[in-house]
Amino acid sequence: MQPTILEQIKNKRLIFTVTTGRSGTAYLASIFGYAKGVCTLHEPEPEFSDVLRDVQCDPMLAEKFLLEQKLPAIARTTAQVYIETSHLACKGFFEPLLDLGIVPDLIIHRRAKRDVALSMFKMGTIPGRTDKG
Repeated sequence: MQPTILEQIKNKRLIFTVTTGRSGTAYLASIFGYAKGVCTLHEPEPEFSDVLRDVQCDPMLAEKFLLEQKLPAIARTTAQVYIETSHLACKGFFEPLLDLGIVPDLIIHRRAKRDVALSMFKMGTIPGRTDKG
C-alpha cells in the first residue's frame, strides 16, 4: 500500500525560515546548498505566494495547498533534510502544518530594517505603494 503524503513527510526533517522579505534568504539557501544530504531551495514551486492572498482571507486554503501541492513536492525530493528559504512560509502556513502533525525546525533570520527598506526601495517593491509591493 502506498504511504500517505503525511507518512512520507514525517520521514523528512523540514526546515523553514522566519524572516522578512529582502533579508538574504537566497544567499542563505546558497550557503546551505553545500551541505551533503540536504535539499535546499529558495522560494521553489509551488510557491507560497501563489495562494498567500487567498489564504489570508480563508486560512483553510493553506492546509489544502500544503496537502495537495507543497508537501507532495517536498516528498518528491530525495534528501532526508529539506530546507526552504522564503519569507512567506511564516505568513499563515505554519499553523496548518502543525495541525497536520508536522513540526518543522525554524531558522530565525534577520536583517537590519534599514537595509530591508533600502532593498525594497531599489527594487520598487514597497508594500501598498508599488505594483510589485
